[in-house]
Amino acid sequence: MKRILAPISILVPLIALFIGCNTSNENNIKSNSGQNFIITKDNISFLQGAWGIDTNFNASFGIYSDSIYYPDPNLWYRFSIKGDTLITYSGKTIEDKMIVLNISKDSLTLKYLQVNEVIKYYKRK
Repeated sequence: MKRILAPISILVPLIALFIGCNTSNENNIKSNSGQNFIITKDNISFLQGAWGIDTNFNASFGIYSDSIYYPDPNLWYRFSIKGDTLITYSGKTIEDKMIVLNISKDSLTLKYLQVNEVIKYYKRK
């Protein structure tokens, strides 16, 4: 009987943790299907602003209506949007592709496809 209770006592907290991590926050904006954030002309304003990896440091980049500015190297890139993917260009060359995994009024989570890295950014006020 003790052998049966031990696995159950481990599984119940893990299931509760899994369910708790998957509940959505009302401030989060996602597509109706619950998949990645689909960017349209109507909601592109959610992306616009200055974003940084920490609220205590300078912004990593700024997103404007037609371009992204990276202050450290002082570079501007034009961008386009295809569904949930943000694509940056230098001239006609693709520089980077990022999937918008999640966005809220004060945070943005991007998955960089070229390096397979996920980074959460915080909006500067």
